[in-house]
Amino acid sequence: MNRGELRTEIKNRLAIPSSGDGLITDTVVNQAITDALNVMVTTRDWPWLVASQQLAFPANINSAELPCDFVRAKELVVNGQPVPYVDLNQFINTADYSGWPYQWTIVGNQVQISPTSSQMILATMYYYKTEPEMTVDSQEPVMPGFLHQWIVAYGAYLCALRRQDEGRAAVYMAQSNDLMNRMRDDVRRKTGRKIQVAPRVSYANWQ
Repeated sequence: MNRGELRTEIKNRLAIPSSGDGLITDTVVNQAITDALNVMVTTRDWPWLVASQQLAFPANINSAELPCDFVRAKELVVNGQPVPYVDLNQFINTADYSGWPYQWTIVGNQVQISPTSSQMILATMYYYKTEPEMTVDSQEPVMPGFLHQWIVAYGAYLCALRRQDEGRAAVYMAQSNDLMNRMRDDVRRKTGRKIQVAPRVSYANWQ
């Protein structure tokens, strides 16, 4: 479903006429869709949000800027080999590389690699990206279409909260939680991998 279709589904769920009801306008529902997708992005490591970008570390410079749509890191690869991530304290202690040619960490909005090389280093960052913001009704989320009912349920929950309708909000939240669990299980069956909860990979969080 595109944004316009998602908005219609949410308004139908809330029995809102196409003209709106004064409190839940199209703008409000559009924002609820955006907020729902933002929640989804930060809740699990979904495979459809994996992206990659080449990073260049110039000679004698150990830092490169993170991709603009970065949410969480997955892997940094140099010369075809993954480079181990370390926390900042270990990164500062450059005496211990544990047999690896490089190690890396995230500081602010930059990837930093150590040791600093006298030659340019080209690396590939694999990471989880954010959902692109939908600005027109014809746009669709990156999230697969067969999972869009979760957006509808969570968007309806947010709109019910705005109405201060706690009863309906609780129903829609229960529906969204059930759909989220089914999404996780369905993706795990299709990909054969466990879908991790974001806090378990907090080393790569970038707010």
